Amino acid sequence: MANPTFREVQRFRQPWLWAFLILVLLPTAIVGGPFGALVGGAVALFVWSLRLTTEVREDALYVRFFPFHVSEKRIPWSDVAAAEAVRYRPLRDYGGWGIRFAKGRLAYNVRGSEGVRLTRPGERELLVGSQEPYELARAIRDAMRNTGH
Repeated sequence: MANPTFREVQRFRQPWLWAFLILVLLPTAIVGGPFGALVGGAVALFVWSLRLTTEVREDALYVRFFPFHVSEKRIPWSDVAAAEAVRYRPLRDYGGWGIRFAKGRLAYNVRGSEGVRLTRPGERELLVGSQEPYELARAIRDAMRNTGH
């Protein structure tokens, strides 16, 4: 397996999210006693463990949203017609962050409002959120060009 030409790992580390979780989970832990503390701790640990890994390799784009994807999702270049860096509205366009489904569209996003939109004829449009959308789009287009797609 070739080394990726682009790799990005994103995690849910937004201060507003953690402030919200503390506001919700702290009372649960206090009122619920040991069981509430255990549930609150488990939820916090789960959110802390979430991560989106995006890699551009010679043959395809690989996306893994841990722990939901057991293995990487592979999008071969033959299935991609175009890749464009875009700004989007996570709440309005996709209903939030995470793995999001909308009519004819699928999004993997963790933070921010930028990403790369992949046009895939016969497939759902795919948005991959990124903190480096222009670099990701360029790496995808370069890989597609290098493989003749």
